[in-house]
Amino acid sequence: MRIPGVKSIAWCPASSVPASVEMQAMAGLSPSIVGIQFTALSVIGEAELELSDSNENNGSNQKVSLSFVTDSEFKSKQAAFIVTCRNGAKYLIGSSVAVPAIGLKDITAAPSSANHYEVRVDLSAAVAWVLIAGQVAMSGPYPPVEYEAWREITEDEITNFINGLD
Repeated sequence: MRIPGVKSIAWCPASSVPASVEMQAMAGLSPSIVGIQFTALSVIGEAELELSDSNENNGSNQKVSLSFVTDSEFKSKQAAFIVTCRNGAKYLIGSSVAVPAIGLKDITAAPSSANHYEVRVDLSAAVAWVLIAGQVAMSGPYPPVEYEAWREITEDEITNFINGLD
């Protein structure tokens, strides 16, 4: 299932996410990631996040795929990620037990002086992604962008907007 509206992406070393997060998720609890410092990444364009659950060999298996373009310096091959969506949902991808495969491709084009990297994150495991509740500690120059919640627009608001264009 493709998850629309990725708002921000942050990362930390996979070794910072304890195995207990996976166990808490398997037990149906909302895992705690308090004390883990994530570093925000800039996201250029739209990021794509796909999640799936399946039952294989008498057990469950999750798959996750995340792809995005960034100009942030990011070269870690052992990382876990927090993906925040516009609807407020936060997904933790990876842990010290389930380390995702990370593909990095330098897509910097001359004469640009800024580096751009295409990042692809794939993981298939018993617990590949976890829905997180609460706040996440972030650092870095790219704070998450806040979007206004979606709502219905009234006819009066449309009329007032159109009249304001005159």
